Amino acid sequence: IDDEGNVWLAGENTGLIRLDGQTGETARYNAEEENARKLATNSIRYVYADSNDIIWVGTYNRGAYMIDKNAKKFDSYQRSEFVKAGLPGYNVRALAEDEAGDILIACDGGGLARLNTSTGALRSEAWVNGKLDTRYLSALLFDKEGNLWIGTWGTGVYKVNLESRTVENFKLESDGFGDNKVFCLYEDSRGTIWGGSVGSGLFYYDPASAHFVGLNDEVQPHYLRKSAYVIDILEASDSSLWVATLFGLYRLDFRYENNYDVTLFAKNDQPDSIGSYDIHTIYEDPDKTLWFGTGDYGLALRPYGRPVFKHI
Repeated sequence: IDDEGNVWLAGENTGLIRLDGQTGETARYNAEEENARKLATNSIRYVYADSNDIIWVGTYNRGAYMIDKNAKKFDSYQRSEFVKAGLPGYNVRALAEDEAGDILIACDGGGLARLNTSTGALRSEAWVNGKLDTRYLSALLFDKEGNLWIGTWGTGVYKVNLESRTVENFKLESDGFGDNKVFCLYEDSRGTIWGGSVGSGLFYYDPASAHFVGLNDEVQPHYLRKSAYVIDILEASDSSLWVATLFGLYRLDFRYENNYDVTLFAKNDQPDSIGSYDIHTIYEDPDKTLWFGTGDYGLALRPYGRPVFKHI
């Protein structure tokens, strides 16, 4: 969501959609491959609004784009346009902004890049890439202390201190078939770092033991399975933690340290049915309404204080 209250939506093959926060009208921006000032692909993996309210788009196969206010012009950052100091890959999985306002870009297969927003210089973050065991990056997160967390496809999570230039590696393992394959990273209001895996469930970082702990409790009625595909994580205003998976939507309510109540919202469940098991993204707007994007049942809303999902 941008500073004018517009909601930006993106999909695997649906282009970019802007929902006007004032009128509720939608505008769709589809690919125009022959127009350099238009979006070059409909396959979008990531949308990000930085502190200057510039909208950034990470695509599956055509690099990254920044968009002007009315989405009339798309400035592209593609590998083919930068030979010596360019984007190291076409598949952009995540973007994040550091304290200086620079944009960090995670490329699946190409490693980490940095765009200096003051000079416009785009370069590979070579010293970080040199300390990683893979170039297949999947997620980025700056925590409250300024550390950069990097999720990867196969080697777990890296914690990077950009000042001291130190890098630590942590494994996410539960004996599932997605061990160390990280899809998303999230920091809650308590400062806990969460990691969602592709096939090995949900994890949180425990500072006392300095490793990620699997939160896959098979004793409770609605547990997160060890084989869960965790796609997105969000802490709502009421401090509940929502977890989007390809096998249902979960809400975790924390009662006391290391204990929680889990509610599963899934297809045909009443009275809170979201109508789908295939949940891809979660967002909370300034009105505390929760937005859920599904893979097979469109977009669902859950207004604050109301237990029923509304589909739009």
